[in-house]
Amino acid sequence: MRYLLVVFLGVVTAQRPAPGSFPCEPRLMRATGTDMEGPYYKPNSPFGRGSGNQPTVCSENLPGTRLYLNGTVMKVTPDQPCGSPIRALLDVWSADVNGAYSNIAPESPDFTCRSRFTTDERGNYAFSSILPGRYYDSGWRPAHVHWKITPIDANGQPVGRTITTQMYFVGDQYRAPNDSCEACNSGDSSMVTHVTQIPGGGTAGRCRLLAYRPQRMRRLIST
Repeated sequence: MRYLLVVFLGVVTAQRPAPGSFPCEPRLMRATGTDMEGPYYKPNSPFGRGSGNQPTVCSENLPGTRLYLNGTVMKVTPDQPCGSPIRALLDVWSADVNGAYSNIAPESPDFTCRSRFTTDERGNYAFSSILPGRYYDSGWRPAHVHWKITPIDANGQPVGRTITTQMYFVGDQYRAPNDSCEACNSGDSSMVTHVTQIPGGGTAGRCRLLAYRPQRMRRLIST
């Protein structure tokens, strides 16, 4: 079974946003383009690191502006244009505040700014990290967060194709056409999220992740 990913950019609040509570506006949903995995992916990152019940990608002792993201993973069909929640495994990684990635050697125990975690049974996810720094690679790359999203069943077994993408940020001057990675999709507005400052420091944003079959996508968009 093949899946595509749609990101619905929710309204950004001036506080850490609560999971759920997204409006049902099917006409605003846009299919998120996939993006390159990149050369810095490292499999088998630790599960569920963080304080309390909230996973952390970049640990709280690292320098940088804290980033809080949450949302819901949904499966969309023509009969359910607003989606039904599905469980998913999220594999998230990014550069640190200086634009550097942790050691990608398989034997290295360094998993800085890398984490895996699952949604709850209603598809909700929430995690904290830092706003990643840009890095120079024959030109500047915009700040971005890497994602792998895999639909899973109640036993944690995959039930759909893994989707690989990158999330960029509104207002970054190094998104395409200024991105040094010509093969990357930083110019795709469906892969861009809004964040805002929150009381006490840090930034927050939220997005809804919706997966559905490509052949059904055409029927949904045409209505």
